[in-house]
Amino acid sequence: MHDFISLDQVQLHRVAISRGLNGIGLAIVIPSIQSLVADLTDETNRGIAFGWLQVTGSMGSIIGGLFSVLLASTSFMGGIPGWRIDFHLVAFVCVIVGVLVRLFANDPRLDDGEAKAQIPRKSFCTEVKDMITKAKSVIKIPSFQIIVAQGVAGSFPWNALSFAPMWLELIGFSHKKVAFLWTLAL
Repeated sequence: MHDFISLDQVQLHRVAISRGLNGIGLAIVIPSIQSLVADLTDETNRGIAFGWLQVTGSMGSIIGGLFSVLLASTSFMGGIPGWRIDFHLVAFVCVIVGVLVRLFANDPRLDDGEAKAQIPRKSFCTEVKDMITKAKSVIKIPSFQIIVAQGVAGSFPWNALSFAPMWLELIGFSHKKVAFLWTLAL
């Protein structure tokens, strides 16, 4: 495990695997929590529930950004850089939350046994073909194309901004000052 976490700069395949695990963790958690909030709140309180979900996500970003910048200058277990520990910690926490959601969350649509019995089982290939057909029909909708184009174009500045802490450190700010500035910016 130590060898996997303490990735050498030359071993890009390990970085790709780590990034994939991190993405899987986030992909498990975010949609399932949003789905649970939508399913378990009534229409009158759904906006408030999603507002609180956004607040907690923003607070997590602020606190995570603060700690990741502060830990970047430290080393653990014989030389593993702190930022790599942060990276793996995010993936680990997301996978744990995803497993807990899977184990303990109730899907309100599948509470009664009759609903489960009426759903016909399809083969994996059939489900993939159905999903591709549905995706193609959605992609053909012009308003959906506009929303996706806006989302892609709008995400570029925010993705570039994620490199701001590194840039601030490169121009001479200390880790503590960068953490403070980054926390204020978020």
